[in-house]
Amino acid sequence: MLPNYTLLDDSVSLDVGLTWRDVDTNEFLTDSISYQRGASIALTELAPGATFYAQGLQVKIDAVDLGPQQSHIQKWQMCPSCGWANTEVDAKGPVTACARCGTGAIADVSQTFDVVVMKKVSAEVRRDEAGIGDRSDNRVKESFNVVVAADIDPEYVTSQWFLDGIDFGAKYLHRTELRWLNLGRTASNAATRVLAGEDVKAPLFRVCSYCGKQDQSAKANSFDEHRFWCKYRKASEENVKDVALARTLTTQGVSLRLPTAAVMGDDFAVPSLTAGLLLGLRTVLGGAPDHIDVVKINEPLDGGESAISLLLHDKVPGGTGYLAEFAEPEKVWKLLYAAWDVVRNCSCKNEERLACHNCLLPFAPPWQVDKVSRITAQRLLADILFSGKVPAEGEQSPSFADWKTTTVPPAAGLNPESHLELKFRRALVERLQTLGAHIKVTPALRGDRLEFRLPGGKHKWWLEPQEDILGTRPDFVLMAQDPNIPKIAIYTDGHYFHASSTHNRIGDDAGKRAKLREAGIIPWGITWEDVDAFGKGAASFPAWHKLDRVQKIQAQFSLKPGLLDLIGVDAMSQLWAWIQDPAQPDWERFAEVVPLMLMEKPFKSTADSAAERALEALVSQDATPEAGQDNCWQYRYGAWCCRLVPSPWTPKALSSALPRRPRGCRGG
Repeated sequence: MLPNYTLLDDSVSLDVGLTWRDVDTNEFLTDSISYQRGASIALTELAPGATFYAQGLQVKIDAVDLGPQQSHIQKWQMCPSCGWANTEVDAKGPVTACARCGTGAIADVSQTFDVVVMKKVSAEVRRDEAGIGDRSDNRVKESFNVVVAADIDPEYVTSQWFLDGIDFGAKYLHRTELRWLNLGRTASNAATRVLAGEDVKAPLFRVCSYCGKQDQSAKANSFDEHRFWCKYRKASEENVKDVALARTLTTQGVSLRLPTAAVMGDDFAVPSLTAGLLLGLRTVLGGAPDHIDVVKINEPLDGGESAISLLLHDKVPGGTGYLAEFAEPEKVWKLLYAAWDVVRNCSCKNEERLACHNCLLPFAPPWQVDKVSRITAQRLLADILFSGKVPAEGEQSPSFADWKTTTVPPAAGLNPESHLELKFRRALVERLQTLGAHIKVTPALRGDRLEFRLPGGKHKWWLEPQEDILGTRPDFVLMAQDPNIPKIAIYTDGHYFHASSTHNRIGDDAGKRAKLREAGIIPWGITWEDVDAFGKGAASFPAWHKLDRVQKIQAQFSLKPGLLDLIGVDAMSQLWAWIQDPAQPDWERFAEVVPLMLMEKPFKSTADSAAERALEALVSQDATPEAGQDNCWQYRYGAWCCRLVPSPWTPKALSSALPRRPRGCRGG
C-alpha cells in the first residue's frame, strides 16, 4: 500500500462573497464562504476567469489577492531557453545572461514580468443567479496557457549516467526547483513569449493594481471592475497590472534526457512517452504513482545548447527519497521495459485507435488524449531499450546486459545532418499550415504518417516515413491518391552520412536509386541547404542558364510558362511545385530540354563511353575527345562535368553527369 501524499500540497483559498435579497424584509443580505484547493489544481481551476462549482453554486472567479501594497507581486526574469529564473529582480536587478545555459536572450525586456504566487483568490456573486439549475447541462471550462520551468542546477546532481549508442541518460537531483506559470486564457490573441524553451501565448491577467479584480475592458474604467472598497473605483483612468500566476515546488527528481532526433518535431512523442513512464511506474510499483509526476523540460547543456528531457519529480515538497533508486540504470531499464511490454501487447494494437484504458489513456491529461499514441510509445521505448540499434532478425526482447553506460554526457548537439529528416518534415508541415491545408497525422511504428490536401487541390497526398521499397529505405515516400501519379522516394541527403570520407555511400546510393527509376518511382534528394532555401523565394541560376537560350527553348518546345525557372530554385521548392501540379508530361518535357541548355560546340565521339570520357575530362584539364561516329557535347564548370549524347529513344539529349568528388574520397 502506498501512502497518500496528496494532503501535503500547498493550498490556495477561494473566498466567495454572496449577496441576496430577503423575500420577507426586502433587504440585501451578505455571507461569505471559503474553499481550499491544492496549488497544483488551483493554478487553473481557481484562476480569474475560471468557473468554480461547489455546494450548488456556480462561481466565476474574478479577483486575485495582490497583498498589502502589492506585496505579493514579484518581478521574475525567465530564461527563454531553459528552466532557470531570476526571482530576485526587485532586490538585485535583472541579469544579462542565464546562470544555467548562458544565453543573453534572457536580458530582453519581454523575459521580465510581474508574477503572483497564488495564495488567495475571490469572487462576488448574487446567490439567486449563481445557483446551479437546469439552465445549463454543461459546466463552463476555461482553458489557460501553462508553462513549467524546472531549474536543473549541476550542484544538486548526485549521480548521472548515459547510454552508448543513443542520446539518452539520467540525472538524479536531490534538489530541483519547479515553477508553473499560468500566462492567461488560451483563446486570447496575445503576443508570443519564449519561456523555458516553449513558444507560448501570454496575455497575462489584467487586474486592478489595488483590489486585484480582473479588468474587463482596456482603456476604460468602471465601477464593476473593482471591489466596493477599492480606491480606484471612481478613478477617471485605469490603474491596472498585467500579472502571471505562479506555483512553485522544491523537491527531488530524475531527469531523463531523450534522443533529440526521436522526439523533435513529433507532436505525439513527448505526451506518449510521458504516459508511458507513468504506466511503467504503476507496473513496477504495483499501484498508482500518486506522489510522482512527469513534466517535459528543456535541460541546459554545455555550450549553451539544451536537450529535451522528461523530469520525474516528487509532488511532495522536499521529496520523499523514493526517486533515488532510479539513479541506477537497471531500475530505469526495468521501468521502461515494463511500459514497453504493456504497450506492445495491448489489445488496442488491433483496433483503429491511438491508445486505450488498458495502456496509456489513464495517464493522459484531458487536453492531450488526442496526442497519446500506443504505437509511438512502443517505437520510442524500443529505440531506447535497444540503444538505438535495429533489433536482429528474430530478436523479440531487449536485454539490460546490452546497455553500455558511461558517466560522460554525450557531446552537446548532435551532427545537424542527423536532424535533416525532422527539418524537412517540419518545413513541409509549416508550409501546409500557412496555406490552410487539411492535415492529418497518424502515428506508425516507423514514424508519423502525414495525410494532406491543398486548399482547392484535387489530389490527396500521403507522406510515409521509412518505407522499404526494392531493397532501399527512403526517408519518406510521397504518394498521391491518384495511382497514375508516380511515387516520390525522398532521401534527405546529408553530406556527412552519404558523401564524406567516413561514410562514402555515393555508389550504393546511385545503384539503389537507379532501380527505383526503372520501377517508375522517382528518387528525390533533399539537402540541408535545400530546406534552408525553401520558401525564401530567391532564385540562384547556374552559369549555363542563359536567358537567350531559355527563351529559345521555351518557344521551340512550347513549354509551360515558368517551368524552366525551376532550374534556379532548391530541390525542396521543386518538390513543392510537383505537389502543387504533378502533371507528369510537363515534368518529363522539363527533364528532356534541360540538357539542351548545356550544348556547346559539338564534336564526334562514342555515345557508349560518355560517362567514362566525362570522368577523364573531370580529372584532367588536358583530356581530349576521342574519335567516334556520334555527335556529342561536353560542358564543364568548376569541379563538375557532363557529356551529352543523342538519346536512343527520344529526339532530345541525354545527360551523363559526374558530381564533384567529396573531400577525402577516392575513386569516381
